[in-house]
Amino acid sequence: MAQRLNPNLGVFALRDEHGAFDHARMLSYIFNLEQQLRETQAALTVAQTALEQEKTLSRRDALTGLPNRRALIEHLEGALQDELKLAPTYTPLADGEKRSETDEKRIGVAIGFIDLDGFKAINDTHGHDAGDAVLREVGDFLERKFRETDAFSLYQLPDEAKEMAGRLGGDEFLLVLRHTDAQSLSSRRIEIEADLNMLSVDFTKPDGKTIKIPIRGSLGLVDCDLDASAETNLDAADKLMYARKQERKQMRFAEQGKAMDTLQHALFPTTFRAPSP
Repeated sequence: MAQRLNPNLGVFALRDEHGAFDHARMLSYIFNLEQQLRETQAALTVAQTALEQEKTLSRRDALTGLPNRRALIEHLEGALQDELKLAPTYTPLADGEKRSETDEKRIGVAIGFIDLDGFKAINDTHGHDAGDAVLREVGDFLERKFRETDAFSLYQLPDEAKEMAGRLGGDEFLLVLRHTDAQSLSSRRIEIEADLNMLSVDFTKPDGKTIKIPIRGSLGLVDCDLDASAETNLDAADKLMYARKQERKQMRFAEQGKAMDTLQHALFPTTFRAPSP
């Protein structure tokens, strides 16, 4: 560690007893000053790195590593503002009219609300470690899914304009979709929800037994209202997700009913009727 220099050091301290400049003292002074500067710069770099890490961690979900609610809302608000700047120029085209350069850059904003089915039952039956394993698997799936989306995107977008998937909390996840439109939302919802419902987790219980836990969930995907706030759009996606969840329940009940009818016909192929009077 270099010796700390007195900031009030004057030129007389660099002179010898005869009043002449002592070159050795001057070189030593310059060397120590440069050493102190390097140490200060290194300390600033460490402090800046720590601040950046703290900022990153404050926007990351500790369990899944995905962006957390704070980061998602900030990203959604920025996406809505970006889209709002382009919205006035994005109007329906008349016959033969060509899209302007500004219009062609419009990439759209949509949000998807994911809620897992029966997550409380997983925690109650297999324990919270199993529930955490399910959440991490969903997080890994979403990270892979949206990394692929960015890799194959036709748009050269900065990070703030890319799609994002994160965890809102509990078993709820949020998708912020860009470079999309209303026509493609239905196909994207079907694709993402289908892939989600193919997931499962091999969980090893404390007794050493490994069980397979299927993952099921519902996705509500909605084109954002640019005149509404991020929270209002979130509420709309939440309601759509709940409606989708109810629809999936009814489909399961219908499938179970058909299965019971098939079983009944297999077991009792002959139907007896009372004779006609």
